[in-house]
Amino acid sequence: MLNGKGLFIWHDDRLYLGDWKDNMMHGSGTYKWNDGRMFVGEYENDRKSGMGIYLWADGRAYYGEWEAGKQHGFGYYIVIDPQDGKSLKIKKGVWNQGKRQEWREELTKLRSFSKLKITKTSRKGNKLLRVTF
Repeated sequence: MLNGKGLFIWHDDRLYLGDWKDNMMHGSGTYKWNDGRMFVGEYENDRKSGMGIYLWADGRAYYGEWEAGKQHGFGYYIVIDPQDGKSLKIKKGVWNQGKRQEWREELTKLRSFSKLKITKTSRKGNKLLRVTF
């Protein structure tokens, strides 16, 4: 039975590195698919839950709240600007059970990927994933 920190690699080369509880992904972890997708964040009972960032292989990303494995609550949708292919367009929105409900605002474009940093912090004993622009 998996408990604590560990690495699991499936037969199709997907992998999870992070916290386990009773053979389930539970706590902080990184899940990578063999097609280039990746999720870094919090899990609860094998499902994305809490804060996390999901990265698509084509460069798009969603950073925000998750519940029961789906985007749920506030989040940011990040995409490479198709006009210049270099800067990032960032939209803040609200999601409900994996479906976007509304856009709240579009943030200023970033000119450099190096300005996007992912760091882990802790507040009141809870592990959080924080993205700074």
